[in-house]
Amino acid sequence: MESVKIISATKTSGIYRMMKTFLQPYEKFACQLMEFLNQKDKDVLAVVNEIGDDVLVCGIFYYSKGGLVLPFFIEKTSAVEQILREFFCEHPVFCVSGEKSSTDFIVGAVLSAKKQSEKESREFDLMESHGTVRDISMEGYQFRSCTRDDSDFLYPLQVSYIKEEVLPDGMELNLPAERLAMDKILKTGKIYAVTDLDGKIVCKAQINGETDSCVLVGGVFTAEPYRKKGLAAFIMENLKSLSAQKNKTCTLFVNHKNYAAAALYKKTSFKNFGTYRIVYMK
Repeated sequence: MESVKIISATKTSGIYRMMKTFLQPYEKFACQLMEFLNQKDKDVLAVVNEIGDDVLVCGIFYYSKGGLVLPFFIEKTSAVEQILREFFCEHPVFCVSGEKSSTDFIVGAVLSAKKQSEKESREFDLMESHGTVRDISMEGYQFRSCTRDDSDFLYPLQVSYIKEEVLPDGMELNLPAERLAMDKILKTGKIYAVTDLDGKIVCKAQINGETDSCVLVGGVFTAEPYRKKGLAAFIMENLKSLSAQKNKTCTLFVNHKNYAAAALYKKTSFKNFGTYRIVYMK
């Protein structure tokens, strides 16, 4: 007899290894989710189908208290959708972010619960680095990692990035929350910058996820007066180099409509391998 359940790796003996085995072949599609799983985060949940003594992992998702969902599903059956519908009847969703078919499956379950509706969605090309790393020097500029001492100088650039690239239409920017989130990442050493000869930060990027084989880059942004000088390509080549030193593939996702950014990444030897979707819910 079959029984579909939602369980946590932290509460069920042996499930963590099964979840990792399930997700490992798809790391580059779900880098952030895999990182949370590696950390044995209590908010990572698995949908499993128990058939007698056998347990089949159908999919995995991260659900935060703020309503962020990061999913990856292989088995998208009506029984799996039903258990997700029941979950999301009790757990409101702010945003679903992930590989397109998995995101669509979660959004379908949320909508079928009839408590929320879709507010806005965006589609992105998933890209990964290929080929050798090019020359990573650039006269007049320096690439370096950021520390907590850079917080005040980095923050205006981060705010501009959120406003231009991330913030959903009609939503107010929560400045204290953004500052707190940025400072939290700074503590990990995963924000990088390009500085000019005066030490001013003019371009930034960050590592949004890192697993055994992948590094997910995001938040690439150049201050307006310094655009079209090759700084974004410069920072990407350096991040590719850092990833290559760890024998890891550099990945990212770029908005379908951001033609300039897509052209930049192709120029730095990134190639498409899938589609990513972000959906904001009312």
